[in-house]
Amino acid sequence: MKFQMKRIIYFLIFILLLVSSCKNEKESNIILDETIIMNCFGKSLKLYLPKGFGIPDRVEEYTGFFQTYTYPDKSALSIMCDSTSVLEISKDIEYRGFTREEKINDISFIYWNVTTERKAEFDFAFDKMKAE
Repeated sequence: MKFQMKRIIYFLIFILLLVSSCKNEKESNIILDETIIMNCFGKSLKLYLPKGFGIPDRVEEYTGFFQTYTYPDKSALSIMCDSTSVLEISKDIEYRGFTREEKINDISFIYWNVTTERKAEFDFAFDKMKAE
């Protein structure tokens, strides 16, 4: 009986390690583009973005900017930097697919229209920016 219990425990530990390594392997296959922009506070900001975006669309305001990176599959990621915290990401935009909004170092980030296949990639980019 004790021998069987030990085998079950070892088996469960093995499964947990296997699941953990699969998750890390999936994340290690994600390659992000690094880019640096000047934020609205006059400091450089390093961004980690999923690969494949086109030329960003940037709207300058007197207190900051709103910049959007669009991908061929219609997914998008926007950055809003506003030194007065007056600008807000439009609630009128119709979002499809997965959406996530984060405030990182007083800068708002949002992705939308992200497919199931690319969600891990966009989440990994946001998590990496949050960790820095």
